[in-house]
Amino acid sequence: MASTAKKKPGSATATDVPASARATDRQDTAARIQGIAARIRSLRTRAGMTLDQLAAATGLDKGYLSRLERQAKTPSITTLMKLADAFAVDLSRLFGDTVERSAITVVRQAERMPYGAGGDEHAYQALFQDDGQHHLSAFVMEPGDHGDRDIGEHAGDEMIYVLNGMVEVAFADHTIVLEAGDSMRFEGHLKHRLRRLGPARSEVLIVIARDGVAKER
Repeated sequence: MASTAKKKPGSATATDVPASARATDRQDTAARIQGIAARIRSLRTRAGMTLDQLAAATGLDKGYLSRLERQAKTPSITTLMKLADAFAVDLSRLFGDTVERSAITVVRQAERMPYGAGGDEHAYQALFQDDGQHHLSAFVMEPGDHGDRDIGEHAGDEMIYVLNGMVEVAFADHTIVLEAGDSMRFEGHLKHRLRRLGPARSEVLIVIARDGVAKER
């Protein structure tokens, strides 16, 4: 006799989420990416910069920048940080959000700012961004498996904590495999790539502390 698997009380699966809610999430993410692309183009235009000049200022490929502005690519966190530096604006400016400059900032789960395609591409949920006063950025990331196409390099230090799954962090001369519960810290100027290992979903917490965070009080 065939047995029927029973779902444990209180457990949830992807199919438990109404299709309308999933569609809304996709629309919100698409709108977020559209807004970021529009702000990149607007800031570049206001700065009087051509794509060639922006490419020189950021070290990014001109064609890649053009695709960002046309929403054909989703920028990584490292890319957004380079663009913010080139435009001399806070990272939060690219997300289009006004950050309240207070000693305490709370971000509820429903207030996380998702963007990224997911699947083979990286997907992010922004928790905090460097606002020029607090030099700390934090993101929950679902790594894709295309780490060879997304090289990170930035000022300050970076911390990675694996929430679920298994990931690989590759540096110039070696790679490190991290599993759920593992964490690592490294200097952001080291070129690095992060990708998911295996077909299972992975999720990591990334915290980037830029120069100027640690100061004597």
